[in-house]
Amino acid sequence: MFGMWQRAALTTLLVVCADFLLYGWNLGANVTLLALPIGAVAMSQRRIRGCWHWCVLWLLIALGASYDTSTIGVCLLFVLGWAVMAYSLLPAPPTLLAGLLRGSVAGVRSVSAAPSDLRRWVLLQGGRYNYQLPPAWVFVVPVLFVALFAVLIVPANLVLANWTVELFDSLGTLAQQMSPWRIIFWIIAGLLIYGFFRIRLGRRRSPRKPPRAITPSTLRALDVRRACVLSLIGLNGLYLCANLVDVVYLWMSFELPSGMTYAEFAHQGSYRLIVAVVLAALAVTVAFPDHSMQLRDRLTRRLAYLFVLQNLFVLASAARRLGLYVEVYGLTRFRVSVVFWMLLVALGFITILVRLWGQRPLITLFRQNAVTTLLLLTAVSLANIDGWIADWNVDRYEQGSSIAVDLRYLASLEAAALPAIARLTQVASEKNDDETAASARRVLSRRLRDETVHRDQWRTWNWRRERSVEAAQKLLDEG
Repeated sequence: MFGMWQRAALTTLLVVCADFLLYGWNLGANVTLLALPIGAVAMSQRRIRGCWHWCVLWLLIALGASYDTSTIGVCLLFVLGWAVMAYSLLPAPPTLLAGLLRGSVAGVRSVSAAPSDLRRWVLLQGGRYNYQLPPAWVFVVPVLFVALFAVLIVPANLVLANWTVELFDSLGTLAQQMSPWRIIFWIIAGLLIYGFFRIRLGRRRSPRKPPRAITPSTLRALDVRRACVLSLIGLNGLYLCANLVDVVYLWMSFELPSGMTYAEFAHQGSYRLIVAVVLAALAVTVAFPDHSMQLRDRLTRRLAYLFVLQNLFVLASAARRLGLYVEVYGLTRFRVSVVFWMLLVALGFITILVRLWGQRPLITLFRQNAVTTLLLLTAVSLANIDGWIADWNVDRYEQGSSIAVDLRYLASLEAAALPAIARLTQVASEKNDDETAASARRVLSRRLRDETVHRDQWRTWNWRRERSVEAAQKLLDEG
């Protein structure tokens, strides 16, 4: 049988379906459309499969509602459904009359199953932990966390932002259509549907357990764990919506929204998402200190695993947006630094996963990230970043992917960019772009004169500058 929270989630979903199908409409095919998912959920339980012949009869009555709906048919649908559930719970197969009688009585009693289960859960918590309502901050902190990340995530996703506006408009319309009768319909439908999955043949009294003594520190740890669970559930839901939209519109069939340039799209998307994932990494790190209850709790760690994996996908989507921007506007130092920053954050999330999985001390996470940062910065400091940027931009111009090259920016780079500028003079001449070729030649000549000062001073000499100046001079002479 389903657990309490599974039944509550299924009931909520089916009540929404009942409101859409039944409220304000006459009975007809909508009865069949609502009965079929209820029957499918009930048939997923193993005990129900033993009375398949009763289930077939119930299915025929449900389909008959589309043929000719009557009050007798709807009542028979309820009674037979209760009988099927009773048949699956009884130890021995009852007769038809006994099954109908036991099922009808149990079905009527099951209407009170939802309040009874909620009361039993509260008493159970009271028996375990000397239960009392958690303080307000347990609920306020998750709401603030989700709101903060929503401010960063939702505007960064244009489709999700439009959907959010439409959702608020729909909620406003629904609020105007709200009436006491509709609320009563929701309550009755919820009690009936929940009771269908929680049919009881007899009274069950749960033994009262003596309350266990609990210290203030343990109670506070429980409250912190509850706040972490609620925060992670809300954040995972928010990230899941954004990632599903990115899968459909960004990765599968990307189309730029009307009236939006690549620059606006990238600035609204990539940098907001980078801030969000950095804050997410800090939040996960702070929320799981050493020897904490949430670090030992399996549910909280699983929610954290899902949150970290979704943040890695958000990083991939941010890189995709940045790539689209670079394809049109070219590379710069800042854009390259953003790529390295994304890589560093991704490695940080991987170390967070390793730490949560092994429940390792927090100092281990700091050490691993410090080593990773030092190694990455060392590699970047020795790499020919300026030369790579200039070569990439000139290659895009040569291939026809961009119609112009930002010579002013190339001229501001180090001497490693000079060979690419020299090659640009040749490429522009071959394309009969005399203006670009002349501008590149002037920039190159000025830069070569400036570099002679460094070549004459042995204190400012370095190997890469020397090789770059020689290569640029050679290409200029050949051109």
